[in-house]
Amino acid sequence: MEPLNLPITGTKVETSKVFERDPETVRDEDLREAIWELGREGEWIVQPVPEPYYLAPTKFGRMKKIPLEHTWHHKSCGQCGHIPGYSTSIFWLNRILGYDYTRKQY
Repeated sequence: MEPLNLPITGTKVETSKVFERDPETVRDEDLREAIWELGREGEWIVQPVPEPYYLAPTKFGRMKKIPLEHTWHHKSCGQCGHIPGYSTSIFWLNRILGYDYTRKQY
């Protein structure tokens, strides 16, 4: 799948922070198989990421699946912090990008 190329508008933000992945800081422990095992045992409900999805590298260099369709908007810090238009902008972006999403807020 091709990377998303979104137009960026506004001014460039200058920052002194630079993030570089350091192989020395990668955690050896990968909990994903343990999580799937808890799902098989009925201890947890584990929901796989459905296709289509975008593969993105995490901070530690692992690949993470990000679903492109059938997403939902969780009431998060942005909304709880009373940022005007936060929820509306999430739904607007999904419509502009043509993604199917769940309109109910959780």
